[in-house]
Order: sequence, then structure tokens, then C-alpha cells
Amino acid sequence: MMGAEPVDSRGSAYWTLALWLIALTGAAAYPFARSLAGFQDGDGLMTALISTQKLTWYFWGQDRLLNFIPALASPFSDLETNLRVQIFLRTLFAFLAPAGILCFLTDNRRTQALGVMMTTGIMTLALSAYGAFNLFVQHNPFATSLVLTWFAWRLFQRGGIAAQIVVVPLMAIAYAVNLALFAVTVPLMGLIFVLGSHPRLKVLAFGLLNVVALYIAVRHAAIYGDMHGTSFGLSVSVDAMRSGYTSVANAVAWPWVLTACLIMLAVGTWRGVPRTLTALGIVFGFVLMIGVLSCASWAQDNGFNIRYYLVFVLAVVSASVYMLFAAEEHSPLPSIVAPAACGLLLIVGFFAGLGGISSTPHAMLQPPWRNESPPIAALAIQERTPLIVGSFWDAWSAVYEVNIRADKPFVAYGGAMRGRDLRDRVAAMASPDGTIRALCFLDTPQACAGQASNGLKTPMTPVAGDPGKVVTTGGKTVLILALRFVDPAAARRPAIGPWGRPYKQ
Repeated sequence: MMGAEPVDSRGSAYWTLALWLIALTGAAAYPFARSLAGFQDGDGLMTALISTQKLTWYFWGQDRLLNFIPALASPFSDLETNLRVQIFLRTLFAFLAPAGILCFLTDNRRTQALGVMMTTGIMTLALSAYGAFNLFVQHNPFATSLVLTWFAWRLFQRGGIAAQIVVVPLMAIAYAVNLALFAVTVPLMGLIFVLGSHPRLKVLAFGLLNVVALYIAVRHAAIYGDMHGTSFGLSVSVDAMRSGYTSVANAVAWPWVLTACLIMLAVGTWRGVPRTLTALGIVFGFVLMIGVLSCASWAQDNGFNIRYYLVFVLAVVSASVYMLFAAEEHSPLPSIVAPAACGLLLIVGFFAGLGGISSTPHAMLQPPWRNESPPIAALAIQERTPLIVGSFWDAWSAVYEVNIRADKPFVAYGGAMRGRDLRDRVAAMASPDGTIRALCFLDTPQACAGQASNGLKTPMTPVAGDPGKVVTTGGKTVLILALRFVDPAAARRPAIGPWGRPYKQ
């Protein structure tokens, strides 16, 4: 049995640099893969509009999902460039996300680097196309929060007052980006404290700093978020748990993943790697967490979507991979074998799992909006309709396309869900009596006014005597009409006040 973790004698700096270079390469290549390229939906596009039109603290209309990546991309004012930068960052954080688990199991940079590479390779091969999309390029914040946790733990381990002071704001950002991070950190902290994987006093101190950070994140969301008191109710049932596990089983090639994980766990246990019990606890604990999450009303209300379970799947695979590479540190095989195998797995994952380079690598919009939005955008520009009214998916895809294609200063805004924050800008473009031209995906002026009222959170009405003009373009029939703000003065008051704090209405 090996009671202590081996000293990293192979060059921490070398492996850290290698990991980042490989992660950057993956972040540049993955978004152009067949199963990832050109599938952005309204949620994904919204982050670019947030970044270039009005950078709010939180994803429009919510008190969670801090706009951290949109803030990093905000220097890029071109809408498409901004979105591509954001997708690059999403993919980079997703590639590095396993480090947020591995860092609690090993300080060995070689084991961490190989573990990240192999876990990412397995995820590319194991996930369905929809699961991989949600992990690597969709607006899914859990990977970002795990990478920030990795940074915070490394800083904390270095010791020193200055480093530990930075831990609190770093973890506060991590929790604000993804409040559900506590479902990972709390079990992890509890596990390594009970099993003594790290000095208990040190674990307790880090846990206390996390409590402070979580409090700051919750208070910040309460002040600057729109929807106060997001509910995380619990509805425990066997059917709910079954649905959660079924969701994972449908999105993950679980027979071979389970086999691979069991083999890696067996190898590590047989070789007596350090922190075996901790790794086993993570594997079995996070498998159980899938069932726990399935009892949350949030998961149930959202159809047990795989995106809520990806963090647990990633944790299970990461801990299993750790067992293999911690054992490999003492293997008689040449030292090049493991890195070569990981590199080969990443290549196979890109071509076999993600489908290789897409035939339309530069496409951004998801079908069917990829075909519908360009002609709709051309019509909106031709008719000079700055307000696009419709469902969340139709309206925001069209708004995105208009703002890419239109000559400045013409700009379009959405009369759809989550459009309230820009209501004052929409109203400023209206005539003095509050009238504005709109392109609407609905079929009657009354329906258009109702949709716009709901999206912008202010009453709007059709202009009397204007039945609208019906136009068919790109296989889509839309209505060109004039809408009017019932109270133009109220509509021109910003929904967001100083420092991004929402006005309570």
C-alpha cells in the first residue's frame, strides 16, 4: 500500500503549461465540430446581446447565472466576434472543468493534466450530441464555476494572507456564476474532512471561506438580480429519481463508461493509490447525487434535462480517472505511454465522438432558425422595424441576425421574454406618442401587442386602424405593423438603475 502521494518530480510547470496548451487547442477546435457547430439557440445568443447591448449583472430576468463570461468578452463590440469569444471561453472552461474535482484528490500536476485530458476525451465519446453541446458550447455555467474552484483551492494551498484573501471573492464569483456549485463543494468538503484526505483544520478553514463566499454571492444576487427568491423546493419520489437516472442513461453511453470506470477504480484500489477512499466516495456519492437532484422541483420543472446532471457525471469520471493515473505514477511502462494514450483519446473523441470538422463550421444559429432568421433579418432591415416580436426562440434569433447584418446605427431589440432590461432603449426609438414599427411572428395585431407587452413588461397596444402587412419570407409568415406604448414616459424609464441594480417595479 502506498500511504503518501508521490512527489511531483516531473516538472509541475511543464505539465501545467502542457495542460493549458492542450486546453486552448481544444477550445479553438471543438466549437467547429460536427455535433457542436451551428447549434446556438436563444439562450446561447442572449449572452452576446447582453455583452454588446447592455451588460447586466445576471442573465436577463434571473437572480443566478452571473454574466462572468459575457463580461470577459465585453471588449469585443462586434456581435458575432463577441459570441465566438464567449463560445471559446465556454469550451475552454469545459475542457478544464475536471481539474475542479481532481485538485481535491491530487497535487501532482502530471496526474491532474493527464486526468483532465482523459476525462475530457471520455466525455466527448460518452455523451450524446445534445449532452456534448450542453457541456462544451452552450451557456452552461457549471464548468466555469469548477475552474474557479480549482483556482481558489490552489491559491488556498499556497498559504499566506494575500492568497487566502483572494479565495473569498474568487469563490463568491464561482457561486454567483452557478449557485448549484454548493451541491458539489459541500459533499466534497464533507468527504475530505471526514476521511482526512487533507489536514482537517485546513479543510475546515477553506469550508468557512466558502460559507462567506456563498453568503456574498447570495446577497449580491438578492440586490442585483431580477427574480428574487429563486425556489429550490423538494419533491421526493421514486418516479422522480427514476426519471433523473433515465435522463442520464439516455444521454451517456453508460455501459462502456461504467465498465471503464470500474476498471480504473479496480486498478487504483489494487495498487493502493493515495486517497482511494476519497475517490471512491466521490464516485458513489455523486452517483447518489443524481437521485437527490432529481427530487428538486427545479430539475422536475425542467424535464430532468441532462445539463443539470453533467457536473455529477464529470465528477464520477474524473475520480475514476484519478485512480488510474495515480496508479500509473508507479507503473513500469515508459512515461510517454500515458500522455500518448490521452492525446490519442482526445483525437479519437474529436473525430468519433464530436464528428470531426463540421461541413458548416462557421454557422451559429440552430436549425430551423439558421434558415429562417437571415431572410427575416433582411426583411426587418428593409422595413426598418427595430422591434422584433415573437416567441423567445424566434425573436432573439432574428434580433441576433439583424444586428449582425444591419448597417449602423440601425439596431434591433426583442419584444420577447427577457426583453425588459432594454425596454427604455426600445421606447427611446419610438415616436413622441410611443409608436414604433415592429416585425411580429404572430398573426394578429392584438397577439403581437400582448407578446410585446409581456416581453418588455409594459403595456403596448396596436395602433388603431393599422391591420398590419402580412409578408411571407424564407418560408415564414410575419406581420409588419405599428405598436404603441400605452405609457411612453414609463416605458422610457430604465429597468436597470445605477451599477446594474434593477428598479423594483
